[in-house]
Amino acid sequence: MENTTKMLFDKKSVATLLYVSVPTINRRMKNDKHFPKPLLIGGKNFWSNEQINHYIDTIQSECTSTA
Repeated sequence: MENTTKMLFDKKSVATLLYVSVPTINRRMKNDKHFPKPLLIGGKNFWSNEQINHYIDTIQSECTSTA
């Protein structure tokens, strides 16, 4: 059985992971139907590493299918 560590990332960390700016994350939250919905904890948005990995996989599959 695989032992995976679950992690949460705030908006700035997600922007860093995706190599984009925080305003780009804000736009994706509003306009990108594939961008994961955040967890709201203490009034702040967080995403799990599973959500971000799935989003990256989705972006990659779209890029390869349109290439």
